[in-house]
Amino acid sequence: MVDSWLGPDLLAAVGRSLPEDVSIAVRLRGPGGGEWTLRREDAHTRVTDGSEPTVDCILECSVADFGSLIRGELDGRQGFFDGRLRIRGDVGLALGLERALRTTPVPVPRRSTNER
Repeated sequence: MVDSWLGPDLLAAVGRSLPEDVSIAVRLRGPGGGEWTLRREDAHTRVTDGSEPTVDCILECSVADFGSLIRGELDGRQGFFDGRLRIRGDVGLALGLERALRTTPVPVPRRSTNER
C-alpha cells in the first residue's frame, strides 16, 4: 500500500528531505496495513516490503491516519501528541518525512473512518 501511494514525485521529495544512508520503517495498522521500509542511499530513495532488521526511525499509525498524513489533513506533530502517530528512533527523520509528505500533493484515496 505505501509503495502504491508513494509515486515518483513523492519519492523524489522524500529523497530531498532525508539525509543519505538512512532508513525509515512504516508500520500501518488496520485493513490494508503492513510494514514497509523507505531507504535513502546512493542518491536514490526506494520502498521495500517489510521492515529491515535495523532502521533509523519507525513510524507507526493506522492506514487511515497515514492517508490523512499524506493528504495533508493530519499534521505530524499534532498526530504524535494525540497518540495517532508513534515514532521511535530519530524523530528528526520522521519530521523530514512529514515535511516531504506535506509539501507534495498526492491523490490518496480516502478510507472510511471505521478502518482506523
